[in-house]
Amino acid sequence: MTAKKLKVYLNKIFVGILEQNVSGGLSFSYDEKYLILKNAEPLSISLPLSLEVFKANSVKPFFSGLLPEGDQLSLVANSLKVSERNPFALLYEIGRDCAGAVEILPENEKLPSYAQGSIEHLSKNDFREILDRSKTSPLIVGKKKSRLSLAGAQRKIAVFFDESKDSLPMLVNNKPSTHIIKPAMPRHQDSVFNEFFCMKLAKEVELDVAEVFFGRFEDFTYLLIRRYDRIKNKGVITRVHQEDFCQALSLPPEKKYQNEGGPSIEACKNLITKHSSRSAVDFYRFLRATIFNYLIGNSDAHGKNFSFLYGSNQTRLAPFYDLISTSCYPEIDHEMAMKIGKSKDPNRTLLTNWHDIVADTNTARIHLEKELKEFAFRLPKAAEKLESQLQKQGIESEIFTKIRDLIDKRSRRILGYF
Repeated sequence: MTAKKLKVYLNKIFVGILEQNVSGGLSFSYDEKYLILKNAEPLSISLPLSLEVFKANSVKPFFSGLLPEGDQLSLVANSLKVSERNPFALLYEIGRDCAGAVEILPENEKLPSYAQGSIEHLSKNDFREILDRSKTSPLIVGKKKSRLSLAGAQRKIAVFFDESKDSLPMLVNNKPSTHIIKPAMPRHQDSVFNEFFCMKLAKEVELDVAEVFFGRFEDFTYLLIRRYDRIKNKGVITRVHQEDFCQALSLPPEKKYQNEGGPSIEACKNLITKHSSRSAVDFYRFLRATIFNYLIGNSDAHGKNFSFLYGSNQTRLAPFYDLISTSCYPEIDHEMAMKIGKSKDPNRTLLTNWHDIVADTNTARIHLEKELKEFAFRLPKAAEKLESQLQKQGIESEIFTKIRDLIDKRSRRILGYF
């Protein structure tokens, strides 16, 4: 037996080789020609530009982070008849269009040009079949198997969608997708309504979030998300490189929660401070998102739900995504994915816990308290207004009231600090 190799591309440029040795161990090395390019950028903060051969302990977290997680990973692995513990074998099959600008191909396969790609128009029957079959076969789309990988634990379908036309989403082959479909989660009441409401509410209070659209097709509801890691210019879609905070910190997906060794708010703050091109602005954005997640009851705001975007020699905090009120569901653990100070219980979080997440100065604490008060005053009113607007559009759900009640309760708690 000999080692197996995969070619890794970034923005259509060959950057290096991912290798699996006969024992199954992974390594990655940058191509020497790539390293001398003026615009060369690393795949990850955890894999800096170097002639070094990176070993499994730093390689596996980044590449595993490109793959689905949990039940979705099991479904993908079963469909491909490979082990879910073998990221190399999985990326061999589905690494052609990963999050950001990464493309991974077998050693003997050529990178397709944009002109070689195609868009598959769907009939209503095709679209219904895709939504239906995605429950058990996440790679099966129409008559083809997907060759792309979407990270995360929820079901997702990458599509092409023209927002200027009243048409169904379409499938892509060897072209970048523009949007992601997230179907409803069967075990959680009105999950699409929940996430749509929270994402729209975040935009109402000036958080930088991915653009979302509410989709309804026959008896299916779904969330349609415009990909922030794609730029469309004169009909050409360009990938934008990104990575989540777990990848940047060299932490595998199974350690995305703080209580399992994953990122804390302090670790995220340090990462932003060290690597963001505008660290003060980006930490302010991160802080506001943390307050928002607390107030809506998003206990699942873990390390993979925050990302960096790279480009034009800039590193910036990506728009926020996966904002959902998990505390509306009694079957989900309500302990916060990242502690606020030493508190993991949202109902016992004190002002002193909030103080712990900013610098130990009067200026930082005064600024934090100002943001806490502003959100606590503003968010309940914004939620009430948003629900009324959505009702006029025919988008109604009991979950909206549950989210608003939770926001009211937690806002009163914050205002009780002062």
